[in-house]
Amino acid sequence: MYDPFIDPSEVEIVFQDSDLFRCVLFTFIEPSVDGFYYRGNFYPFHKIIAIRDVRSGRYFLRRRPVSFRMVGDLGIEVPDFPVYLRAVYDDFLLYRYSPFVLASVESRMRERPGQIFDWFKALGSYVSFSLDGVRLCMIREPVPLRGTILVFGRKGLRLLKSIPTPYPLFRAKDRIGINRAVVQECHGALYHYFIVDDRCFCSVDMSRIEMCVDDMFCDFIRDNGNTSLFILKKDDENYLLAVCDQSEFRFMKIREEKRIAAFLGISIAPVKIDNVRVRDIGAIPNDTLIKIYDYDVIFSAQSEPKRS
Repeated sequence: MYDPFIDPSEVEIVFQDSDLFRCVLFTFIEPSVDGFYYRGNFYPFHKIIAIRDVRSGRYFLRRRPVSFRMVGDLGIEVPDFPVYLRAVYDDFLLYRYSPFVLASVESRMRERPGQIFDWFKALGSYVSFSLDGVRLCMIREPVPLRGTILVFGRKGLRLLKSIPTPYPLFRAKDRIGINRAVVQECHGALYHYFIVDDRCFCSVDMSRIEMCVDDMFCDFIRDNGNTSLFILKKDDENYLLAVCDQSEFRFMKIREEKRIAAFLGISIAPVKIDNVRVRDIGAIPNDTLIKIYDYDVIFSAQSEPKRS
């Protein structure tokens, strides 16, 4: 939790939960003096069986061989009928579990084509576009899933995740204060590049959608069709702000962003504070964006950045 070289979102904790053995990300628990809390329930330290690094498999603690069957995080359940999700769930849960929410909603849409727009409206109010025979809808309401795009292509419908309305920093400090984060400048117009039927589109500042022709980023997303790029454009300069793996509805971390930015021949958005605990973030300018590492990236800000 205090080691600057360890990202809690890449550490799993295995503990005994009644008669079950549960394995969750370290960021899903709340440490306390004599133990920890998970989903509001207290567990003393002796319930911990193992703590391990997700990427390397190395154990920081292992009290006995981990050879038993385990269950995962409790997660959330998306209702079987379309209902405005903010009326059912706390905003934080929608931010944290947005990959699962989008995958579930996309599945419901495919199973029940007569309710496609009812399910999309469950995410928030939206606007529609039609470009070159492709119908697209985008969530415009300032909600945890703002910017989500529904596309109708030759291969059927799909959802595309976007950068949402930032989660307020003061709330993030209360809920995920131990998580690691990076603070970056957020200047300029924000372009979200994505692919539909081998054609390149981009949403601009989440207000309109355009077709992109001969743009330098189109070849990359054509070769990586499940990847979306989020580019800040200002004064004829391009900066990579974020990258989303749309096959999992999850944003990449800064190490992957640096690799992709180098391939594209551009810089990532300037980093103001790197590898900082959320609870240690002090006063920051309003034109910055905080990327908090959890199961997915949770975007946060003092107030919503103004991209001028």
